[in-house]
Amino acid sequence: MRRMVSGFVGRVGHRLVGILVCLAFLPAARPVGAEERPLRIATTVSLERSGLLNVLLKDFVAQSGHSVRIIGRGTAEAMAIGRRGEADIVLSPASPEERALLESGVAFSRKPFLESRFVIAGPKADPAGVAKAKTPELAITQIFRLRAAFVRRADDSDVRARERDLFVAAGLDPEKRWETMVERTAGMVDALEVAGRKPAYVLADLASFLLARERTGLAALSQPAAGLRQVYSVLRLDADRVDSRSIHDEAAFALEQFLLSNRAQTRIRDFRIDGASEAVFVPLALDDGG
Repeated sequence: MRRMVSGFVGRVGHRLVGILVCLAFLPAARPVGAEERPLRIATTVSLERSGLLNVLLKDFVAQSGHSVRIIGRGTAEAMAIGRRGEADIVLSPASPEERALLESGVAFSRKPFLESRFVIAGPKADPAGVAKAKTPELAITQIFRLRAAFVRRADDSDVRARERDLFVAAGLDPEKRWETMVERTAGMVDALEVAGRKPAYVLADLASFLLARERTGLAALSQPAAGLRQVYSVLRLDADRVDSRSIHDEAAFALEQFLLSNRAQTRIRDFRIDGASEAVFVPLALDDGG
């Protein structure tokens, strides 16, 4: 009986060793993770709606083979999505939320890749004389002093953040309301359409203004200025610091390099909205050979 048990154990042992040896040469089973899903790109609604990303990402997908998914949100929510690890990369406007993400170490790399601007839009009659104001801060002051009709974004958007900055720079209370001010929470296009109907002044990103210009009848009254400049950067995320550990880092790096390439930068320079002659975005990493 002892010999039978010993023989049985020996045979089982040899078979087990053989199975383990075979398994050692099989490809490791890999859980469904970052590499098996689209690259998740968190950004602002305004950049997504402009149409530029569709142009750029079409080239990126064809060149890299990576699939992509755009997550367009307000600035604060886009940063929060990055912090939670629900995005693999963030295309971010300069903002306090962006700085916080970098200071926390969640974002470990910031590469500026394009610039746009905000505009103070309003009725062509321009009762507050915004077009004559030498700075956007003076324009805001004139709107405030005259209590001119004004549409404010009451949300967490980059537009609201910039509006607040302009009020503070002008020495005004950024939360101050007046009788002819309207607050909207349904996005930039909604705010522009409301401003067009009143009519009223409104701060808007240039791309959204151009997309809605024909419907609203508003004019861009402000001149380009440092206070209206809007820089977008590529933020890479540290998988060890986000709440999720599944970051598609290889594809994120590939997208970063693509957006900084001359091919993408040229696309950014040449992009137009609805046949408009004016450039919407300025490339910040274009090597023109100069």
